[in-house]
Amino acid sequence: MKITLEFGPDEQAEANRAIHAGAAWSLLWEMDQELRSLLKHGAKKFNKPEDLAAHLREQILDVLAKIDE
Repeated sequence: MKITLEFGPDEQAEANRAIHAGAAWSLLWEMDQELRSLLKHGAKKFNKPEDLAAHLREQILDVLAKIDE
């Protein structure tokens, strides 16, 4: 399958989102797997819910930083 997306000069942010959509999807899948594992086996890696939230937020911010480049 071949898909062509065209963006105008004033649509750089939209182009970046399209380019990095795969990375965003991959992160969501990894986060889902990590949460699934935590629910199944317990959260030994995180002492408090805030630690888990900070970890997930760090992952999200890493992907958002790629998109904003």
